[in-house]
Amino acid sequence: MKEQLITLDLSDETALGKILPCSALKTSNRSKWNKFYLEYHKQPRGETPPHTIFNIN
Repeated sequence: MKEQLITLDLSDETALGKILPCSALKTSNRSKWNKFYLEYHKQPRGETPPHTIFNIN
């Protein structure tokens, strides 16, 4: 059976929840950075499904 590729749009703040079990510990959501986004994660061991990430901004 062929695996389905998941596409994530990072302009949606909840997008990584589709592939990661825990949300980010820290993010740059409230910063005034232009076209730059940063997240810090600590995830449990495991595998993430095949995915692609994009942002159209």
